[in-house]
Amino acid sequence: MTFLDQVVISLHNYFAIALLFFVLLILRRMYREDRFRQNMFALRDELFDFASSGEIKFDHPAYIILRTSMNGMIRFAHRVTLTHVLVSYVLKNHIGTKALSESHQKNLEDSFNQVQNLETRLRVRELHDRMRFLLAEHLVKSSLIIFCVLGIVIAFAMVRGASKKLWEQVWNSVPGFDLLEAEAEDVGAS
Repeated sequence: MTFLDQVVISLHNYFAIALLFFVLLILRRMYREDRFRQNMFALRDELFDFASSGEIKFDHPAYIILRTSMNGMIRFAHRVTLTHVLVSYVLKNHIGTKALSESHQKNLEDSFNQVQNLETRLRVRELHDRMRFLLAEHLVKSSLIIFCVLGIVIAFAMVRGASKKLWEQVWNSVPGFDLLEAEAEDVGAS
């Protein structure tokens, strides 16, 4: 093999690596954002159908908060990143978002408690939980770092026999979700 052949093969390899990098990091991210938006649109449509069936009124605070949160997540899906969550969580005391998060959680709980019918309240909470799950899924699947680390953790947990209940507790204790949801509602209302 001549020196020229080695140079050509090296250039082909570098081009292939650059293309792979582009596909994995750029196109995959665009796909994940579009998929997150589509899933959130479907969930928002389900919320609308639930309200149009008369189970909850369109002007009920629980409906309004969920709808505006979903709208904010749809509108700013490109900002929902691991970096955004971590920086928001770390700086929440310094940039005043802690009060926003606490206010959002209080308003959300108050609005859920205002729903008179128990089945309706459970359904609204279920829609809210699914919204948060879609957000968690988007963060995990759009971040290669989280995806790889979580893959290792899941494999380790499966070997050790972790239960579904353990994973629910982990998802509920992930920091920053309340803040991200509050920000989504805030921008969704504007």
